[in-house]
Amino acid sequence: MVSDLPSLCDNLRLYLLVVNDNIDYQLKFMDIATQTNSIAFFSDANGYVDPHKFIQWWFEGYEDVINSLVEKK
Repeated sequence: MVSDLPSLCDNLRLYLLVVNDNIDYQLKFMDIATQTNSIAFFSDANGYVDPHKFIQWWFEGYEDVINSLVEKK
């Protein structure tokens, strides 16, 4: 289960810190910090992080991610 950002990074072995002023990454971080839309996007049916979905979420534009979440409903 995803409980916080550091454990998520540990589970996915993401040790490289990337600083980017693109608003997409700021919005994605806020989603993780508040556990809103993004968790539903990259979690599997058991609530665990699906690495493939996480990578897709991280590199895909935030607008595309939100649109795909809205289409699922």
